[in-house]
Amino acid sequence: MKRINTHKLILKIINIALLSALGIVLMLYVKLPYPLAPYLEIEISDTVILVGYATTGFLGALFICIIKTLISLLAMPVGIYFIGQLAALISSLTYLIMLFLFVEIFRFFSKEKHRFLFRLLAYICIGIVNSLVMTSLNYLFITPTYLTGEYVTCFDSKIVEQITHTLQTSLNNPNLNYFQAIFILYFPFNLLKSSLVLAVYEILFNSILFLMVKNNPKIAKYIMPNQKSKDDRKGDNSK
Repeated sequence: MKRINTHKLILKIINIALLSALGIVLMLYVKLPYPLAPYLEIEISDTVILVGYATTGFLGALFICIIKTLISLLAMPVGIYFIGQLAALISSLTYLIMLFLFVEIFRFFSKEKHRFLFRLLAYICIGIVNSLVMTSLNYLFITPTYLTGEYVTCFDSKIVEQITHTLQTSLNNPNLNYFQAIFILYFPFNLLKSSLVLAVYEILFNSILFLMVKNNPKIAKYIMPNQKSKDDRKGDNSK
């Protein structure tokens, strides 16, 4: 039993390392510019967090979040106080916590009937919550800090006025106030990004990897070392 547990632990560590490396590559090199704001880029590295949760569990995915953020911080820090990495970490944690809630608490991924519809509803909720969280944080301090190069919040009226003018220019609409500009800029951006992240996760894990495991159960112990094999379950039932 000890040997089996050690083997599973080694496989889990390998999976975490591989997914972290993949996440770093996606974060640093696979991204698209967002037309409304040149400093915003669409990337899907958070997909590996979701796959990590499904294959290694909550703690494994949490380690992937931290490793991905730390290496990104060392390789390509973004903004004063590493505000870009902080925003990316918060986004990753939001995905992770929301997926945990819908898998473990609400059980949307365990429904026998209308399985895809429940997953789709979960994805919609996760995407909206992530978009609202990131838009709110950009309103509060992320955008002011990034654009001014110093730690400031939305409560600094002079800074907000300057940023509002910058955002009005970017959006080509001089009539927007600070809240409207932030919402119009960031909510669609985060919703688009969330949609891509969740769509890739659905295609990659719930379709391709699920079919691979279903057709060849032996590879499940390599892809999902966090799950018990049939032999393990028999051993548990015999106790």
